[in-house]
Amino acid sequence: MKSLAFRLTAWYIGIFVVLLAFVVIVSSLTLDNMLRRETRDILTARSTDVVLLSRVLGSDQTALRLVAPAIVDDFTRLGIRGAVFDDNGQFLAGDESQAAAGASMAGMKHGQPPPAGQPPPERGGLRFIPYPGGYLTFHRTFDFLLFNLGSYWLTLAVVLFIALVIAGFAGRILAAQALSPVVDVTDALDSLGKGDFSKRASTRGEPGEMSALARAYNSAVEKVGAAFEERRKTEESMRQFSADAGHELRTPLTVISGYVSVLQRGALAEPHVAADILGTIALECDRMRRLIDKLLALARLESVPLGEPQLFDASKVTAEAVEHSRTLVPEGTLRVDVNGPLEVRAQPDELREAVRNLIENAARHAPAATINVSAHRHNGSAVIEVSDNGPGMPPEEQVHAFERFYRGALRGDVSGSGLGLAIVKKAIERAGGSVRLTSETGKGTTITLELPLAQ
Repeated sequence: MKSLAFRLTAWYIGIFVVLLAFVVIVSSLTLDNMLRRETRDILTARSTDVVLLSRVLGSDQTALRLVAPAIVDDFTRLGIRGAVFDDNGQFLAGDESQAAAGASMAGMKHGQPPPAGQPPPERGGLRFIPYPGGYLTFHRTFDFLLFNLGSYWLTLAVVLFIALVIAGFAGRILAAQALSPVVDVTDALDSLGKGDFSKRASTRGEPGEMSALARAYNSAVEKVGAAFEERRKTEESMRQFSADAGHELRTPLTVISGYVSVLQRGALAEPHVAADILGTIALECDRMRRLIDKLLALARLESVPLGEPQLFDASKVTAEAVEHSRTLVPEGTLRVDVNGPLEVRAQPDELREAVRNLIENAARHAPAATINVSAHRHNGSAVIEVSDNGPGMPPEEQVHAFERFYRGALRGDVSGSGLGLAIVKKAIERAGGSVRLTSETGKGTTITLELPLAQ
């Protein structure tokens, strides 16, 4: 990751250097062009003196000969090497090394083409300026450019160095910011490899490819985390199921094993004793069957994903559950009052099983009481109530009523697995509803189921 940030910074600095070099070259060419015009203007300024002096002396060449030293001083002040010639190409003053080449350019003042092999004016190394009574030649050397543009180039060099330092720091910061989602994803992947699904990559709310990468990773890790969490819950449910089954089945199996031992020791010879023993074994087997059914039902509710919800009438399902439960209670003690339709979206089999468990639970704990089952609409919800006028539950037991295998300290000889209310709570919560218990000792118990009505 550091090498990628370094490469991005290097690219940023390289592009910055290219842009600065382009600016320096273009500005230098522009200044050089301006310098050429200014040089020509300075050198031609003496032509006025030549003209004025020639009016007095009557000869341009004589006047140019007198002004030539001043022109040479201009050459020196400008930092260039030049020479002064008369109309005949005779060298008058200046750089003697240009005498031969300059003399050959005498015809150029009168419009003649330059001699063979001689570059035209403003071309090549030697430049030509026509003058009254003659002409000038001069060389623009590197010293001339350094003399005139050196301070500008030095200033640009200092500015360039400072700009490169700033660009390096800025590039590093920008590269770090641009790659921060990648760093976050890398750290999150390291955590993911260690089994930690909680770490997320920061998106910083900015659109772009890096933020899209972070969002894609977050979405993927959420799904993976959810899958692992679901797996953990399933495994926990299976362990709980195994522990509960082993604990609750131990008692009936111990009873059955004991009675079998009695039978093996000769109890079969006594018909009445054998019949009692076989009847007890049958009861314990029935108890185990019902317990296993309850355990399987609870395990299914806790581990099997909820299927596609079905639209059905909750009042009709409640009435069906009541009719199927009449064999569990004495005749005339089960009353029903349903006001439909109450259309909800859930699993009808799970709601039916929940209502039956409530009726069975009431019949077991309040065998002589009247059980009332009602279903009605209230504040946008389907409300199903199962109440009895039995002994009720003390407050300290109500808080544990929906825990699995909790049967209360005052259950006495009441049989049961202690799973009925746990199944009811799980089934209703899977449907998006809630369960509420109200009870008062000596006055009975009411359990209320609430399901959201279908829109």
